[in-house]
Amino acid sequence: MIWADALQTVVLLLGAFVVLGFLCFQVDGGPVAAMVYAFEHGKLSFGSLGITADAKGTFSFDFAGPTIFVVFLYGICENLKNFGIDQSYVQRYQTAKNEKEARKSLWFGAVMYLPVSLLFFLIGTLIFVLYHTGSNRDADLFEVRQVVAHQRLMQSGVTAGYVTDSATGRRVFTPDYQRQVDALAATLTDREIGDSAFPHFIGKYLPPGFTGLLIAAIFAAGMSTISGSLNSTATLILKDWYLRLLRPNASEKESMRVLYFGTILWGVLGTGVAILLIRLTQSALDIWWTLSGVFGGGMLGLFLLGLMSKRARNLSAILAVVFGTCMIFWLAVPDIIRWLERHGASTAANNLSSLAERCGGVSPYHGYMVPVFGTLAILLFGILLSVFEPPSKPKAP
Repeated sequence: MIWADALQTVVLLLGAFVVLGFLCFQVDGGPVAAMVYAFEHGKLSFGSLGITADAKGTFSFDFAGPTIFVVFLYGICENLKNFGIDQSYVQRYQTAKNEKEARKSLWFGAVMYLPVSLLFFLIGTLIFVLYHTGSNRDADLFEVRQVVAHQRLMQSGVTAGYVTDSATGRRVFTPDYQRQVDALAATLTDREIGDSAFPHFIGKYLPPGFTGLLIAAIFAAGMSTISGSLNSTATLILKDWYLRLLRPNASEKESMRVLYFGTILWGVLGTGVAILLIRLTQSALDIWWTLSGVFGGGMLGLFLLGLMSKRARNLSAILAVVFGTCMIFWLAVPDIIRWLERHGASTAANNLSSLAERCGGVSPYHGYMVPVFGTLAILLFGILLSVFEPPSKPKAP
């Protein structure tokens, strides 16, 4: 599996470099002019730092928006979670020859995050420039807006109507549904259509051979992630549940059957969730970041508590997790309210907002602070409670 993931990564990076090279020659004026245009429109800006100082030298921190400081803190927690407790990462460490090699692979992966992220950010920036300066910019943007509008109408429960075009024999929207798509498309902003520009670019601008290579690269990235996740979750079912609680002396053949079952089970569940997300959100990545912050913050806090505190016992850990879970839920309430409002559940959103106000108010912090404050709450509260717990008795020889 490790070598398969490595080859899939090579295919992904090769496809990304092909797209980058093609974009450099596609944009008007070349890459230098593209960077100038992107800079003038704020696409190369890191945003607000989020730290200010008054005349007295008192510093204040802005946690309400996605400032550099907020994103930095979120990145620390997210990568601690990935490299520390994510089973799909941990199982890769276990394939290393020794601890030194595992440590080396960890640092290599962490360092590679920067150039790889920069590569894809650069691709997104050049696509923005192409779709705002190219000779077909108006038609391109309208086509992308139509795709997004069609998706949003389906998510809102509107059934698409189709007829067969007599001239081409292709299925097209009915005039009534096409009018709905065009009306909604005209209201969409660049921010709302951003993720859909890339697949449109692949389908319209790349030559057939390069299109196949890039699609293969995208599938390679998906396969690498999915295979690692399915293997790790199936291993958890076997090791933590089946062998630990049901059949400690299970044979190798029986264990393999459990692994097959676990892989199929999580595959079906994952596919179902993916289909559900198509109906519920415009960006699977945004909802993943939210869910990762909600669930990952609690697990990371518990992991760090066990790692950093020698006195913490089960009672301290349980109470800390309860406290941290309440903190995480309070921090996630604004995201839940916005999600309910976007999907027409305004009554439920108002009820949740009223409940939050009665319980102390809606969280003013950005969603990226959910794993940060949640992790700190569990860690610090657990350490505090452990002070009052009696030390464990040494085991008898």
